[in-house]
Amino acid sequence: MRAGDSSRRGVRSFARRGLAYAGLLEHFGVRVQILEAKGMVHGFLRMGGLVPEALEIVDTSLSTCIISSIARRRERTFRNP
Repeated sequence: MRAGDSSRRGVRSFARRGLAYAGLLEHFGVRVQILEAKGMVHGFLRMGGLVPEALEIVDTSLSTCIISSIARRRERTFRNP
C-alpha cells in the first residue's frame, strides 16, 4: 500500500455517503445541487483566506443557487397568477 492510499479511500467513502444522502433528499422532493471540487480538502469552503480557489467556488455556487431560486420563484408566480 502506498502512502496516502488509506486517506484517499476515506475521501471516496465520504463522497459516496454524500452522494447517497443527496439521492435520499431528492427522493423526498428536496432540490439538490452537487458540487464536486476535485483536489480540495474537506471544509475548504470555509478557508477562503487560505485556499484561493475556495472563494471562486463559493461565488460560482452561490450565483448558481440564487439564479436557480429566482427562476423557480418566477415559474411559480407565472403558473399561479
